[in-house]
Formats: sequence, C-alpha cells, structure tokens
Amino acid sequence: MLADWVREIDEPLDAIAEAIRKPIFFFPLLQDKVSVESGKPMNLVSVLLPDVQLAREIARLFQARATYRIGQGNIDGAIDDKLAMHRFGRQVMQTGSMVPYLVGISIEGMANAIPVGANPEHPLTEQQIRRLLAGLDALPPRVPLTETFENERYYVLSFVQDFNAAHTQEGKSFSQWHADVSAWTGWNSFHRLPFFAIHPRSINWNVAYRRTNEIYDAAIISRSQEKYDSIVDEIRNESLWQSFCYLLTPDGRGTALSKMFTSLLLPATFAFEEAVQRGQCVENVQRLTLAILLYQCEHGKLPDDNWAVQIEPYLGEDAEKYFSCPSNPSPRGETRYMLLQYGDALPANPHTLLLIELADSVPFNEAVKSVDELLELVLNQQIVQERRECCGRVTIIDRVVNGNLNPHNGGGNAGSRSGAAYFLSDSTEKAELLRLLGREEE
Repeated sequence: MLADWVREIDEPLDAIAEAIRKPIFFFPLLQDKVSVESGKPMNLVSVLLPDVQLAREIARLFQARATYRIGQGNIDGAIDDKLAMHRFGRQVMQTGSMVPYLVGISIEGMANAIPVGANPEHPLTEQQIRRLLAGLDALPPRVPLTETFENERYYVLSFVQDFNAAHTQEGKSFSQWHADVSAWTGWNSFHRLPFFAIHPRSINWNVAYRRTNEIYDAAIISRSQEKYDSIVDEIRNESLWQSFCYLLTPDGRGTALSKMFTSLLLPATFAFEEAVQRGQCVENVQRLTLAILLYQCEHGKLPDDNWAVQIEPYLGEDAEKYFSCPSNPSPRGETRYMLLQYGDALPANPHTLLLIELADSVPFNEAVKSVDELLELVLNQQIVQERRECCGRVTIIDRVVNGNLNPHNGGGNAGSRSGAAYFLSDSTEKAELLRLLGREEE
C-alpha cells in the first residue's frame, strides 16, 4: 500500500525538488474567492497563512518518501529528499514575516532529523556522507533576521490599518467594537478596558501608525532586550489614571491603541529569535555528527578525546563556528557539544546518540562524556510543577529540571549514529533516553 502511494507522489515531488533549485521562489499572494466577491479584502497575514500550511504538507511528503526510501535501501534517494527539504525550507523563509520563517526553520529541522543511516543493512558510505555535507554547503543563505523584522513591521501596520477600516467604514457600534477587540486579544478582563469605550472614529489613527513605527524602531530593528523591556514595563506599569488620560484626546487614543497592539505582538519577536538560534544550533549538531561519521569511515573508529580537532578538516574553513551555539556562544576554543563515549564497542542500535548538547562550555579537549556520566545527569533530573498564566487562564504543568541538560528552553539538541540531528526534549521518557544511550532500564 505504501509503495503504491509513493509511486503516486514521485512525479509531483520530483517536480517540486527541481523547481526549488531556482534562486527565487515565492507563493503568489492571492485573495480567496469569498473575499473578492464580498469586496472585503483579506489582510496580509490572512493571505499568507494558507500557503504556509501548504508548505508544511509538502515537507511532510518529502519526509515520508525519504523514510520509505531508507527502509528500501535507497539511501541516495533519501539524501536527495533530505537536501530538497533543506532547500525548500530556505525558500519558504523568503516569504517575508516571522510565521513563514519559523515554518522554514521547522522544515529544516524535519530534514535534519531524517535518519539516512538508520538501515543496518545499508550503512552510510564515505561518499554519501561527503555528498550530504557538500549539499549542505551549497544551500542558499538564510534571509537576514533584520529583513524579516522589517517585513513583520509592515504586517503589523497592515493589521492595524485593516482593523481601522473594518470598524470605521462599516459604522460598527461600540458593543461590536468592544466584542471584536476582546475576541482578538483573547482577554475578557484587559486592564485598559475603558479604552474600548471610545469609538474608533474618535481615534487619531496616524498617531497609532507613527507610534507603532517608533516602537518597532526601538525594540526590533535594534534588537535590544533592554529597550524592549523598558517599553513593555512602561505599558504594563501605567496607572489607571495614566490610561484614562490617554483617552481624553484623539492623539492619546492613537498612542494607547499602538501600545495595546505592540504589548501583545512584541513578545513573539524575541521568542522568534530564540527559535531561529535553536534551529541554527541543530544545524551545527548535524554538521558535527556527519563529520564524526566521516571520520569513522576513514579511520575505522570514532574520534577520541581530541575529537573537535580531529574532525575540523571535514567542516571547511569556518569549522569553529559549528562548535558554538548561537543562543549562548562559547568562547573561542570551547564548545557545549559533547561527544559520548561507549567504551570498546558501540551499541548495535543505529539511533544511538553520538553527540549531545549541554548547558556548560568546556575546552575542546574536555568535550567528552562517558555514557555513565550522562546517565548520572539523566537519573538526577527532578520533576517540578510549574504555574503558567496566559490569556486569563492558569495552567499547572510538570517540568523536568536539570540545568546542565537543558541548554535551550525545554531541552537540547543531539546527533545520532543514523546521521540524524534533532531537538531532544526534557520531557523524553527515561526509558527512551536509556534506549538512545544503548542501555536497558533496570
């Protein structure tokens, strides 16, 4: 059944793989039929999201075919799909705002996680590993974050403009205006609710646009956490009297509106940057893992305590950049990526972990851990309950606490003998961790 399905998708996937080799790629931004017929145009975000969802579905097709090819022993075909997904992810990032950029990062993460060496009957050859590394080197560069932030500014301004048009041109009543804003924010008890008692026709929207631009200039283009914190603190710490004073003039209402929008949207910007850095980190782990496997092919064994120096020739001229996590860069000559040592023989499981990311940086010649040392960290993890508050709701979640095992929020990146690199969540079951480390749970 799976073979028949793969044969059906072969031709369209091959056409996509060939098309995305071109230097320019975009989804045409089209209004849907309902919007055209009603005369109510969709805003930029609404136009974009369906195409982003389509991109994810296409990526899943490549991933499914690659997995099938691995099982059939067609490792070269699986490598083709893995590289096609990487190129596709880079192209999707060009669409503009943070959402497609994150989808592109996600697609590349799916590509990194494809275990092209998982079939024990068809282990990766030296030639295949070199081809995979060369394909990664040939990928187009990622879109600069500053360009994405600038595009995001236009999406936000477009949203504010559409919000203005929807509530002034249609002559909506106060109750409709209040209901729409409350629905958009998801908050029924917003501390500036008196603001919504002002009809949108009495707001100076030019001030709202200008103030929004000023906030984006300060908090996003400069990408300064301090400026961002000061802006959010200013918004959150306003007294009821200050909020009321804003409502007395059209200019003040425009300022209040811009603050409301940016206080909701700016937090996503810094979360976005961390997600991008985590994606770059897993790419580092992918490169290092493949270089370790290439060293094994040439020398018949894994590198030793001096592994970072031994694999540098396989990483190109800028080898040292792959040893430093963008979220928390290591000093020169140090790394947070640890090679795992299993003793005389590796476990037979091709998914056994070779490389794992820890929170602390160490010199290259100390960047090794035995499996027993790592197991100590795993077994010493504690589960604590964490209270999270969002949109007026309180949620209690269980969180695994071990600072050294969680270099990123929620876990860290890891690479396996199969050539896969992926994010290893701190919520991974202990039995699964033991399996990945070649140990059975006692």
